[in-house]
Amino acid sequence: MQIRFPETTFANRIIIVAGSYITLFGLLWFLVAEFRRIVAQAHAYAEQLAHANHALAREINERKQAQDALAEKHALLQMLIDSTPDHIYVKDLAHRFLIANQATIRELGATSLADVEGKTDYDFHATERTHQFFEEERVVMTSGRILINREDFLIEHGSGQKRWYLTTKAPLRDAHGQIIGLVGFNRDITERKRAEEEIRAFNATLEQRVQQRTAELEAANKELQSFAYVVSHDLKVPLRNMTQLITWLMNDYADTFDAQGKEYLDLLLKRAQQMNNLIQAILQYSRVGRIKADEPVDLSTLLHEVCETLNPPPTIQINLSSDFPVLTGDRIRIQQVFQNLIGNAIKFLEKPEGTISIDCADHGAYWQFSVTDNGPGIDPQHHETIFQLFQTLHQHDKTESTGIGLAIVKKIIESRGGKIWVESAVGQGCRFCFTVPKSGEQP
Repeated sequence: MQIRFPETTFANRIIIVAGSYITLFGLLWFLVAEFRRIVAQAHAYAEQLAHANHALAREINERKQAQDALAEKHALLQMLIDSTPDHIYVKDLAHRFLIANQATIRELGATSLADVEGKTDYDFHATERTHQFFEEERVVMTSGRILINREDFLIEHGSGQKRWYLTTKAPLRDAHGQIIGLVGFNRDITERKRAEEEIRAFNATLEQRVQQRTAELEAANKELQSFAYVVSHDLKVPLRNMTQLITWLMNDYADTFDAQGKEYLDLLLKRAQQMNNLIQAILQYSRVGRIKADEPVDLSTLLHEVCETLNPPPTIQINLSSDFPVLTGDRIRIQQVFQNLIGNAIKFLEKPEGTISIDCADHGAYWQFSVTDNGPGIDPQHHETIFQLFQTLHQHDKTESTGIGLAIVKKIIESRGGKIWVESAVGQGCRFCFTVPKSGEQP
């Protein structure tokens, strides 16, 4: 079967508005191509839109995560500042509270941060001190200077008690360095101020007691000086007369006394001499600390002189440490200390052969000296009593000891801030130690 169109010149032609002609097939092809292009473009737009929606969703999620993280950090920061008893707050340039911890909120008489945000100190207490706080905050925010550790007080809400604070206020700056407000810290130092007041009151009482004790000591020293005067004038004269009388009897009436009588006279003379030595020792004790003639004292030289003066027997060896300092003090008193300790070691050695060692150790703030011997030793029960007046471990008939020597040494050492003690046991020798502070250096 064959279809035939009428033979006409315009049978398969369409007239286009532009005046050109295309075939029906060409028009159809154009429409299909245009449709495909539109569909492809729609797919591209849809894909772009999907990508944009995905990116937007991701951005929204990231922003949400950032907001959550920021909220967590803000909550953590708020928790941290709420946990401290110090007052912490942030204000804007108009002095309005932006941030405040619980201590600040309670001090303002509020209950929550919402009650404080956006408000100023005037909303809580309008006083002359409020104006003072505003002015100092204005200076901080305009000058950029930090107010550090200023002591101030506030009247506590409710109780009306005065509480002291240590205040620091600093300008708050943005990322560009511009001042946008201030941050403040107030530390409650009320207990510290109370303690300081108690200390001041205690010091005043202590000073009063010291003055009273000083007056008592001065009175005691005057009594001691009066006693020394009585001893030197009222006792020495009759004692001297008695000694002379005994001497005359022994010289002029020697033939009158038998052996026992002469022994009694000799014993009586020794007792008088012991009494004279005791009086001299008491006078020395009373003078300790009254006269100070400070001068440089080379201990190495002084100790050699002391050893030569004491002249120990050849059976006793004295060892001196190689390093002795130069002290500043009363040379006579220093010599008196060493001469007494070394002399006692020689006197009471009670051995055919003996060794005495004098040593020095540097302990930073003070010197420590020691005199050690290998003598009979001292029972620990007597370690304290030997430094008391008129105390001796030996019978007066057997030694010339007055029992005052170590008391004088102790008084000399303690008058310059040192201390003295003995380390010993029976049969193990003695080690007398004493310290001398380097500040003010000496006996």
